Amino acid sequence: MTELQVIEQKRRETIEETRKRRDKSLTGLGLVAVLSVCFNIFLFMCCIYILQAGPV
Repeated sequence: MTELQVIEQKRRETIEETRKRRDKSLTGLGLVAVLSVCFNIFLFMCCIYILQAGPV
């Protein structure tokens, strides 16, 4: 292998690692977004329930 081939291979590996890391980050971010929406819906339903109960 020539020096140029070694550099090209290392570059390819670095790009691959970066893509994997980015994909994991996007998956985590998507999970956080979904959980946030679910929590907001839950809080909304709790507020509606409390408001329907009227003054205690």
